[in-house]
Amino acid sequence: MPKESMTAFEHLILPEFEKKEFLRTPQNKLCPTIDATRLMVEILWGLSEASGEFSESQYASKLILDGKYALVLRYKREKDGKYHPACTLWFDTDDFWNIQVNQLQWSKDKHIAFRFHSSYNSLAYYLQVLEETFLKKWIYVWVEAFPEWLEGAAYSSNAHQSYHILRTALEGLNKKYGLEKKS
Repeated sequence: MPKESMTAFEHLILPEFEKKEFLRTPQNKLCPTIDATRLMVEILWGLSEASGEFSESQYASKLILDGKYALVLRYKREKDGKYHPACTLWFDTDDFWNIQVNQLQWSKDKHIAFRFHSSYNSLAYYLQVLEETFLKKWIYVWVEAFPEWLEGAAYSSNAHQSYHILRTALEGLNKKYGLEKKS
């Protein structure tokens, strides 16, 4: 990758975790919610491709990650004090600086999945990251219309709905900033 293409990633904008639009109240009022101070974003792209960096982690068997760049939301469990991956967004760039979101995946790790997913809106978080980091800098961001990833094929998965929300939101944001895919 040319050196000049690295500059947008060096100035990645990560919003505060505690913003009201990211926190959810679970339907079951007795369900404990996550504490946003226990969240972190792992940025995979600096040393090698994100897939290579993630494959070396102890959680590589719990999430699929295959791409050049990834942002992994991690949640620190109270029980063990370790940061577990809760949600990943991975993407690639093309020669024209378009950003293609390849996958948005939520962990199925039973130790954190329900608590995290029911009390944190990671889709809204990632959308704000994409808007602040790329779209506001006139970089087009898009998602394929029909995702073919493994988790989307599961009957009980709501991945198709989430991809539709992500794709629709990105289409609206691209229009808001007057962006078109460069080719």
